[in-house]
Amino acid sequence: MRNSSLRSLVTWLSRKAGLRRGVDVLQSQTIRSPFTAGIFRPFILIPANFLGVLNSKERAALFAHELVHVARRDCLWKVIGDVICRTFFFQPLNRLIFRRLEIETEFVADEQAALLLNERTGLARCLTKLCEWLMTSSPSRRAPQLGVGMAAFRSTLGRRIETLLEEKSNRPPMRFTRTTLVGSAAALLMLLSVVAPRAATNAGTPSPEKDPSMKNSLATLAVFASLSLPAGAEEEQPAKERPPITKTTPDEFPEGAMNLNGMLVGRLVKKDVEKGSFLVNVDAVPRVWRNSRAKNPKSLIGKNVVVNGVTGKWLDVLLLVKDGETLEFEAQHNRGDQLRFPGELLRKVAPYKAEDYPVLPEAFRGFRGAVSAKILKKDPKTFELILQVDNVIDTWKNNAAKDAKSIEGKTMMLAGFWNRKEAYYGLKEGDKIEVGMQHIGRQSDHLTVAEFIRKAGEKREGEFKRERTRDKEETTEESATGFPTGMR
Repeated sequence: MRNSSLRSLVTWLSRKAGLRRGVDVLQSQTIRSPFTAGIFRPFILIPANFLGVLNSKERAALFAHELVHVARRDCLWKVIGDVICRTFFFQPLNRLIFRRLEIETEFVADEQAALLLNERTGLARCLTKLCEWLMTSSPSRRAPQLGVGMAAFRSTLGRRIETLLEEKSNRPPMRFTRTTLVGSAAALLMLLSVVAPRAATNAGTPSPEKDPSMKNSLATLAVFASLSLPAGAEEEQPAKERPPITKTTPDEFPEGAMNLNGMLVGRLVKKDVEKGSFLVNVDAVPRVWRNSRAKNPKSLIGKNVVVNGVTGKWLDVLLLVKDGETLEFEAQHNRGDQLRFPGELLRKVAPYKAEDYPVLPEAFRGFRGAVSAKILKKDPKTFELILQVDNVIDTWKNNAAKDAKSIEGKTMMLAGFWNRKEAYYGLKEGDKIEVGMQHIGRQSDHLTVAEFIRKAGEKREGEFKRERTRDKEETTEESATGFPTGMR
C-alpha cells in the first residue's frame, strides 16, 4: 500500500505491539473481510475499497486488531490446529475445541487492540461497518483458509461489539510473549491427549449429558453465536402452539420436486451438526428460481426431507436452532432423496403463518405491469415486502397473466430490491406505493420489482407509456440461481 500516512500508522502500531519487523499491508478484490496471513513474513490483507468506508479512528482500530494477531502468531496456531484436526479426524471434538479457540482469539485481539489504542469505540464502529460490508460484498469474494480473519465467525460480531462497548471488560490484559503462546499450546495438547484416547475407547461420541467438557464447549459456542448477522437466528416471537411433529424419519422424496432450486420454510425435526445436515418438515416453498426444473415444487409441503451440505458459518446458525423451531433456507435437488444446501441463506424465522407467505392466484402468474398497494410487512434481511394490492394500474407488453386483476384485494410478496436499496430503505410499513413488477418464475409465489417504485402520488407524466413499450425482462435483479450479486 503506497499511502504514506497508512504506512506510518501501521509502523507506529507495530512498535506498540512489540513487533520488531514491519508488516506489509496489501489490498485485494477477491476477499470479503480483512485478515492476517503468513508465518515467516506476516502480512495484512484488506478488501479493496473497504478502508474508504472507515474514518481515521476506525482504520487505526482495524490495523491494531490485525497486528495483535501478528504479535500473538495466531496464524501459526491456526495451521497447527488444522494439522491436528486433519490428523486426528476421527475425533470430532478436536474441531469443536479449535473452533472455540479461534473464536476466543478474536475476542482477545479485540481487547488487546483496544488496549493499544486506549480507546474502544473505534473498533466497535469498525466492526459495525464490517457487518454492513459483509451484507453487500460480492459472493465471488473468498474467505481466508489459513489466515486469521477479522470476521472469520460472522455470528460472533454482534457479541464482540457488545463486549467492546461494556464499560469494564472482564478479560485481563495479555502480554505479547512467546511464553503465553507456548503455555497455550501445552495446555491445548494436554487437553487433546485426554480427549483423543476417550474417543478411541468409547464406542461412540460421548453425549453432552455424559461429558461435561463437551457440554461446556457446546454451551460456549452457543453463547458466542447468539448474536448474528442476517445469516443468523432471529429473536423468538410468540406464536400459537402448533401440533408437535411425531415422525422423525424422512419421507419418500416426491417426484414432482426433483431438480428443485428455490427457498423453503419448515420446522426442524432433528439435526446433525457434525455431519452438517438436518431433517425438516416443509411448511412452504415460497420462492422457486428460474433455473428450477421441478414439475411440482409444492409437492414437498408436509414432507420430512433431509438437507445436507451445511458448513462454515452456517453451522453456527444450525447449532442454535432447536427441534420444532422454524427455518428458512435455500435448497437444491440434484439426485437421490435429499436436498443440498448451496450456502446462500439459512436462518431461524418466526413460526410459520400462511399470511407471511402469500400464494399467487393462478390467473395472475406471468404478470408484467404496475400496481398500487399498501406495505404490510418489510423484511430488511431479505429485502422483501408483503403487499396488500389495491389496484392493477397498468399492464405491459408481454404480460402473460390470464386475469391481471385477480390479485386485487389480495396479498403478495415482492422481491428484487438488491439494486434498489436506497428506495427500499425509504419505505416503511403502512406506506401506499405504486410499483412496476414482473413475475419471472411461473412456479414461484414472488414477483420482482421492475422499472420503478415510488410512494403513491409521485407519478411522472408519460412514465407508463415508456414502460409499456419495454419488451425485455429485467434480469439483473435476480440471477437464475435465485440470489443476486451482493446478497451473501
